[in-house]
Amino acid sequence: MKELNGRVVMITGGAGGVGMGMARAFGGRGAKLVLCDIDPSRTKDCVDELRGRGFEAHGRALDVADHRAWGETVEEVERTVGPIGVLCNNAGLGAHGPVAEFDIDVWRRVIEINLFGVFYGCRTVLSRMLARREEAHIVNTASLSGMFPRGGSPYITSKFGVVGFSGDLREELKGSNVGVSVLCPAMVRTNFVSNSARVLGADSPGDSAMSGVLAQGVDPDKVGDLVVRSILQGDFYIMTHGEWEPILRKHFDEILQSFGEGADPNYVGDLAALSAALGREV
Repeated sequence: MKELNGRVVMITGGAGGVGMGMARAFGGRGAKLVLCDIDPSRTKDCVDELRGRGFEAHGRALDVADHRAWGETVEEVERTVGPIGVLCNNAGLGAHGPVAEFDIDVWRRVIEINLFGVFYGCRTVLSRMLARREEAHIVNTASLSGMFPRGGSPYITSKFGVVGFSGDLREELKGSNVGVSVLCPAMVRTNFVSNSARVLGADSPGDSAMSGVLAQGVDPDKVGDLVVRSILQGDFYIMTHGEWEPILRKHFDEILQSFGEGADPNYVGDLAALSAALGREV
């Protein structure tokens, strides 16, 4: 994507943290901002701040786990603000604890927001983007926990899902007018822990310690700037924390070293046939 000036950027989970960091960065490029969040009061405060900076900003209440609400919201946004040129599926929650004791409703809610919310957003907006045939882009917020399994089982599961979903979507959209990026942040200075507890209605063990870790995290405005640069460059993976490279390298080396001869050393797979069956190159 080469131009953001005048384009409508819709950001879920927009009322703070990484969402606001992205909003400020897109606003600085002349984009029209639409912040969507489950908390109308916080959304209004954020919209007021952005307007105070001279940006065009709008707020919409949206529970990303409600697919019907997605349709209504997108229809209203495109009717009143303009066609969505960039969709940032950024809303997310986290919770952690022992799997054997995990509250089923909390586990389900995290998955619904973090993973289903991304799918609902893409499903709702993508057909509109493709039909217009203008340059457009989708950014799905995952996490380094979507590459390296640390951080609470429902959160990890959802973020691995977002990374896989985004990769498949990129392959599906090759040659189209729509680009895809997956954002994989580590520690960012946000209220992620308290926001998660408020929406989920329960604290998780270790929340105070994690809040302290995040308080020392990267400035969300730096993340927003990186997202904008990555979209303009056409990058798929957006990695925010370089110090994690050796940790991930060790993790993926373990995976690669596990192949060995495989289940049958004499078997030779027909990757060309698999590519044909999938309709895309493997």
